[in-house]
Amino acid sequence: MRSSCVTDRNILLSVDRKQNCCGASSRVSRIQKLCELKTPNLCPVSTRSSGLGLIPTPTVGSQIMASRELRKICVFCGASTGSDPVYMNSAKQLGEYFVRENIGLVYGGGTVGLMGEIARTVQGGLGDEGVMGVLPEALAPREVSGALIGKTHIVADMHTRKAMMAQHADGFIAMPGGFGTLEEFLEVMTWQQLGFHAKPVALFNVNGFFDPLLTFFQHAVHEGFVRAHHHTVIISADPEELVQKMRLFQPPVSLVAAALNSTVPVGLDVSVSSRQAEQADSSTE
Repeated sequence: MRSSCVTDRNILLSVDRKQNCCGASSRVSRIQKLCELKTPNLCPVSTRSSGLGLIPTPTVGSQIMASRELRKICVFCGASTGSDPVYMNSAKQLGEYFVRENIGLVYGGGTVGLMGEIARTVQGGLGDEGVMGVLPEALAPREVSGALIGKTHIVADMHTRKAMMAQHADGFIAMPGGFGTLEEFLEVMTWQQLGFHAKPVALFNVNGFFDPLLTFFQHAVHEGFVRAHHHTVIISADPEELVQKMRLFQPPVSLVAAALNSTVPVGLDVSVSSRQAEQADSSTE
Protein backbone atom coordinates (compact mmCIF):
# COMPACT_ATOMS: atom_id res chain seq x y z
CA MET A 1 0.00 0.00 0.00
CA ARG A 2 1.08 3.55 -0.60
CA SER A 3 1.19 5.93 2.31
CA SER A 4 0.56 9.61 1.72
CA CYS A 5 0.66 12.86 3.60
CA VAL A 6 -0.15 16.42 2.61
CA THR A 7 2.42 19.21 2.97
CA ASP A 8 1.28 22.69 1.90
CA ARG A 9 -0.21 22.19 -1.56
CA ASN A 10 1.98 19.21 -2.32
CA ILE A 11 1.15 15.55 -2.03
CA LEU A 12 4.07 13.34 -1.09
CA LEU A 13 3.61 9.73 -2.06
CA SER A 14 5.94 7.18 -0.54
CA VAL A 15 6.23 4.20 -2.87
CA ASP A 16 6.57 0.78 -1.26
CA ARG A 17 9.71 -0.97 -2.48
CA LYS A 18 7.70 -4.16 -2.92
CA GLN A 19 5.74 -2.56 -5.72
CA ASN A 20 8.91 -2.20 -7.74
CA CYS A 21 10.04 -5.83 -7.46
CA CYS A 22 7.04 -7.64 -8.85
CA GLY A 23 7.43 -10.98 -10.59
CA ALA A 24 6.49 -11.93 -14.13
CA SER A 25 2.93 -12.90 -13.17
CA SER A 26 2.37 -9.50 -11.54
CA ARG A 27 3.69 -7.76 -14.63
CA VAL A 28 1.36 -9.79 -16.85
CA SER A 29 -1.56 -8.90 -14.59
CA ARG A 30 -0.73 -5.20 -14.79
CA ILE A 31 -0.44 -5.33 -18.60
CA GLN A 32 -3.76 -7.16 -18.87
CA LYS A 33 -5.36 -4.51 -16.67
CA LEU A 34 -3.89 -1.73 -18.78
CA CYS A 35 -5.04 -3.36 -22.01
CA GLU A 36 -8.58 -3.81 -20.65
CA LEU A 37 -8.94 -0.14 -19.81
CA LYS A 38 -11.19 1.69 -22.27
CA THR A 39 -10.41 5.33 -22.88
CA PRO A 40 -13.33 7.42 -24.22
CA ASN A 41 -13.00 9.99 -27.00
CA LEU A 42 -9.79 8.48 -28.32
CA CYS A 43 -9.03 6.83 -31.64
CA PRO A 44 -9.34 3.01 -31.78
CA VAL A 45 -6.30 1.14 -30.54
CA SER A 46 -4.72 -1.94 -32.06
CA THR A 47 -2.14 -3.76 -29.96
CA ARG A 48 1.04 -5.07 -31.54
CA SER A 49 3.93 -6.89 -29.97
CA SER A 50 7.16 -4.97 -29.67
CA GLY A 51 9.03 -8.05 -28.56
CA LEU A 52 9.37 -6.45 -25.14
CA GLY A 53 5.76 -5.70 -24.35
CA LEU A 54 2.49 -4.56 -25.85
CA ILE A 55 2.60 -1.19 -27.55
CA PRO A 56 -0.81 0.37 -28.29
CA THR A 57 -0.78 1.79 -31.82
CA PRO A 58 -3.53 4.31 -32.71
CA THR A 59 -5.14 3.39 -36.03
CA VAL A 60 -7.96 4.29 -38.36
CA GLY A 61 -8.55 1.12 -40.29
CA SER A 62 -5.02 0.09 -41.20
CA GLN A 63 -3.61 3.62 -41.23
CA ILE A 64 -1.60 5.12 -38.37
CA MET A 65 -3.20 8.28 -37.05
CA ALA A 66 -1.37 11.42 -38.12
CA SER A 67 -1.61 13.06 -34.71
CA ARG A 68 -1.14 11.58 -31.23
CA GLU A 69 -2.50 12.78 -27.91
CA LEU A 70 0.05 14.48 -25.67
CA ARG A 71 -1.68 14.95 -22.32
CA LYS A 72 1.57 14.91 -20.35
CA ILE A 73 5.15 15.39 -21.45
CA CYS A 74 8.19 14.41 -19.42
CA VAL A 75 10.91 17.07 -19.46
CA PHE A 76 14.53 16.27 -18.58
CA CYS A 77 16.58 19.34 -17.68
CA GLY A 78 19.26 20.67 -15.39
CA ALA A 79 19.04 21.53 -11.71
CA SER A 80 21.38 24.44 -12.54
CA THR A 81 20.57 27.73 -14.23
CA GLY A 82 23.37 27.58 -16.79
CA SER A 83 25.76 30.38 -17.63
CA ASP A 84 23.44 32.19 -20.06
CA PRO A 85 20.04 33.64 -19.03
CA VAL A 86 18.60 32.21 -22.27
CA TYR A 87 18.38 28.78 -20.62
CA MET A 88 16.14 29.88 -17.76
CA ASN A 89 14.10 31.98 -20.18
CA SER A 90 13.61 28.96 -22.44
CA ALA A 91 12.41 26.84 -19.50
CA LYS A 92 9.78 29.46 -18.77
CA GLN A 93 8.89 29.67 -22.46
CA LEU A 94 8.34 25.92 -22.72
CA GLY A 95 6.28 25.93 -19.53
CA GLU A 96 4.10 28.75 -20.86
CA TYR A 97 3.46 26.77 -24.04
CA PHE A 98 2.43 23.74 -21.97
CA VAL A 99 -0.06 25.94 -20.12
CA ARG A 100 -1.54 27.31 -23.34
CA GLU A 101 -1.91 23.79 -24.73
CA ASN A 102 -3.09 22.31 -21.41
CA ILE A 103 -0.21 19.83 -21.39
CA GLY A 104 0.77 18.47 -18.00
CA LEU A 105 4.41 18.35 -16.91
CA VAL A 106 6.17 15.21 -15.65
CA TYR A 107 9.66 15.97 -14.35
CA GLY A 108 12.33 15.09 -11.81
CA GLY A 109 10.73 16.88 -8.87
CA GLY A 110 13.43 19.46 -8.19
CA THR A 111 12.78 23.10 -7.34
CA VAL A 112 16.04 24.69 -8.46
CA GLY A 113 17.56 25.55 -11.83
CA LEU A 114 15.71 24.83 -15.06
CA MET A 115 13.62 22.16 -13.31
CA GLY A 116 12.24 24.62 -10.82
CA GLU A 117 11.58 27.28 -13.47
CA ILE A 118 9.50 25.12 -15.79
CA ALA A 119 7.66 23.46 -12.90
CA ARG A 120 6.65 26.75 -11.29
CA THR A 121 5.54 28.11 -14.66
CA VAL A 122 3.28 25.14 -15.39
CA GLN A 123 1.97 25.10 -11.81
CA GLY A 124 1.12 28.79 -12.10
CA GLY A 125 -1.08 28.11 -15.11
CA LEU A 126 -2.44 24.61 -14.55
CA GLY A 127 -2.27 24.28 -10.77
CA ASP A 128 -0.83 21.41 -8.77
CA GLU A 129 -2.66 18.87 -10.93
CA GLY A 130 -0.63 20.04 -13.92
CA VAL A 131 2.75 19.11 -12.43
CA MET A 132 3.90 15.61 -11.48
CA GLY A 133 7.34 15.46 -9.88
CA VAL A 134 9.19 12.23 -9.12
CA LEU A 135 12.09 12.53 -6.71
CA PRO A 136 14.31 9.83 -5.21
CA GLU A 137 14.56 10.16 -1.45
CA ALA A 138 18.36 10.45 -1.47
CA LEU A 139 18.33 13.47 -3.81
CA ALA A 140 15.66 15.48 -2.02
CA PRO A 141 18.15 17.63 -0.06
CA ARG A 142 20.18 18.32 -3.24
CA GLU A 143 17.42 19.15 -5.73
CA VAL A 144 14.83 20.79 -3.49
CA SER A 145 15.03 24.30 -2.07
CA GLY A 146 11.85 25.46 -0.36
CA ALA A 147 8.34 24.11 -0.92
CA LEU A 148 7.82 21.29 -3.38
CA ILE A 149 6.02 22.03 -6.64
CA GLY A 150 2.81 20.32 -7.75
CA LYS A 151 2.25 16.68 -6.81
CA THR A 152 5.60 15.22 -5.87
CA HIS A 153 6.15 11.46 -5.56
CA ILE A 154 9.05 10.51 -3.29
CA VAL A 155 10.39 7.13 -4.42
CA ALA A 156 13.06 4.72 -3.28
CA ASP A 157 15.67 5.04 -6.02
CA MET A 158 16.64 6.42 -9.43
CA HIS A 159 15.37 3.38 -11.33
CA THR A 160 11.89 3.76 -9.85
CA ARG A 161 12.01 7.49 -10.57
CA LYS A 162 12.76 7.03 -14.27
CA ALA A 163 10.24 4.22 -14.75
CA MET A 164 7.44 6.22 -13.12
CA MET A 165 8.24 9.31 -15.18
CA ALA A 166 8.25 7.25 -18.37
CA GLN A 167 4.98 5.51 -17.57
CA HIS A 168 3.11 8.74 -16.89
CA ALA A 169 4.36 10.61 -19.98
CA ASP A 170 3.13 10.57 -23.57
CA GLY A 171 6.45 11.89 -24.85
CA PHE A 172 9.83 13.20 -23.73
CA ILE A 173 11.72 16.48 -24.14
CA ALA A 174 15.30 17.11 -23.06
CA MET A 175 16.37 20.67 -22.33
CA PRO A 176 19.94 21.80 -21.63
CA GLY A 177 21.45 20.04 -18.64
CA GLY A 178 24.38 17.95 -17.48
CA PHE A 179 25.20 14.27 -17.20
CA GLY A 180 21.90 13.37 -15.54
CA THR A 181 19.86 15.02 -18.28
CA LEU A 182 21.84 13.25 -20.99
CA GLU A 183 21.56 9.89 -19.21
CA GLU A 184 17.78 10.18 -18.91
CA PHE A 185 17.40 11.32 -22.51
CA LEU A 186 19.61 8.58 -23.95
CA GLU A 187 17.86 5.94 -21.90
CA VAL A 188 14.42 6.73 -23.33
CA MET A 189 15.98 6.87 -26.82
CA THR A 190 17.42 3.42 -26.20
CA TRP A 191 14.07 2.14 -24.89
CA GLN A 192 12.40 3.42 -28.07
CA GLN A 193 15.05 1.72 -30.23
CA LEU A 194 14.51 -1.59 -28.41
CA GLY A 195 10.73 -1.35 -28.46
CA PHE A 196 10.07 -0.65 -24.79
CA HIS A 197 7.89 2.27 -25.89
CA ALA A 198 6.76 4.07 -29.06
CA LYS A 199 6.64 7.60 -27.64
CA PRO A 200 8.30 10.63 -29.27
CA VAL A 201 11.65 11.81 -27.91
CA ALA A 202 12.73 15.40 -28.57
CA LEU A 203 15.54 17.88 -27.95
CA PHE A 204 14.66 21.50 -27.14
CA ASN A 205 17.82 22.78 -28.78
CA VAL A 206 18.11 26.13 -27.05
CA ASN A 207 21.05 28.24 -28.19
CA GLY A 208 22.37 25.31 -30.24
CA PHE A 209 23.17 23.53 -26.96
CA PHE A 210 22.76 20.03 -28.40
CA ASP A 211 24.57 20.63 -31.71
CA PRO A 212 27.70 18.69 -30.60
CA LEU A 213 25.51 15.78 -29.47
CA LEU A 214 23.69 15.75 -32.81
CA THR A 215 27.06 15.64 -34.57
CA PHE A 216 27.93 12.59 -32.49
CA PHE A 217 24.64 10.91 -33.44
CA GLN A 218 25.42 11.39 -37.12
CA HIS A 219 28.91 10.01 -36.50
CA ALA A 220 27.45 6.92 -34.78
CA VAL A 221 25.15 6.31 -37.76
CA HIS A 222 28.02 6.81 -40.22
CA GLU A 223 30.23 4.37 -38.32
CA GLY A 224 27.52 1.71 -38.25
CA PHE A 225 26.65 1.73 -34.54
CA VAL A 226 23.18 3.26 -34.93
CA ARG A 227 20.81 2.37 -37.75
CA ALA A 228 19.64 5.41 -39.69
CA HIS A 229 15.95 4.67 -39.11
CA HIS A 230 16.55 4.70 -35.36
CA HIS A 231 17.95 8.23 -35.47
CA THR A 232 14.47 9.54 -34.71
CA VAL A 233 15.16 12.35 -32.25
CA ILE A 234 12.94 15.39 -32.84
CA ILE A 235 14.77 18.73 -32.82
CA SER A 236 13.69 22.35 -32.59
CA ALA A 237 14.48 25.55 -30.70
CA ASP A 238 10.80 26.58 -30.80
CA PRO A 239 8.37 25.01 -28.28
CA GLU A 240 5.38 25.05 -30.62
CA GLU A 241 7.26 23.49 -33.51
CA LEU A 242 8.82 20.89 -31.20
CA VAL A 243 5.49 19.71 -29.78
CA GLN A 244 3.80 19.71 -33.19
CA LYS A 245 6.55 17.45 -34.52
CA MET A 246 6.04 15.17 -31.52
CA ARG A 247 2.32 14.90 -32.31
CA LEU A 248 3.17 13.73 -35.83
CA PHE A 249 5.81 11.23 -34.74
CA GLN A 250 5.62 7.69 -36.11
CA PRO A 251 7.79 5.14 -34.27
CA PRO A 252 10.40 3.03 -36.07
CA VAL A 253 10.36 -0.76 -36.04
CA SER A 254 12.26 -1.85 -32.93
CA LEU A 255 15.49 -3.83 -33.03
CA VAL A 256 14.00 -6.88 -31.35
CA ALA A 257 10.44 -6.88 -32.72
CA ALA A 258 11.25 -9.54 -35.30
CA ALA A 259 13.49 -11.57 -32.98
CA LEU A 260 11.12 -12.00 -30.05
CA ASN A 261 7.39 -12.48 -29.79
CA SER A 262 6.79 -11.97 -26.09
CA THR A 263 3.86 -10.07 -24.64
CA VAL A 264 5.50 -9.80 -21.21
CA PRO A 265 7.49 -6.58 -20.72
CA VAL A 266 10.98 -6.70 -19.28
CA GLY A 267 10.72 -4.84 -15.98
CA LEU A 268 8.11 -2.09 -15.66
CA ASP A 269 6.14 -1.45 -18.84
CA VAL A 270 6.64 2.12 -20.06
CA SER A 271 4.75 1.79 -23.34
CA VAL A 272 1.41 2.84 -21.84
CA SER A 273 -0.07 6.30 -22.23
CA SER A 274 -0.36 8.77 -19.36
CA ARG A 275 -4.12 8.17 -19.27
CA GLN A 276 -3.68 4.39 -18.99
CA ALA A 277 -1.03 4.79 -16.27
CA GLU A 278 -3.36 7.00 -14.22
CA GLN A 279 -6.25 4.54 -14.60
CA ALA A 280 -4.01 1.64 -13.56
CA ASP A 281 -2.85 3.61 -10.51
CA SER A 282 -6.45 4.31 -9.52
CA SER A 283 -7.51 0.68 -9.91
CA THR A 284 -4.72 -0.55 -7.60
CA GLU A 285 -5.16 2.00 -4.82
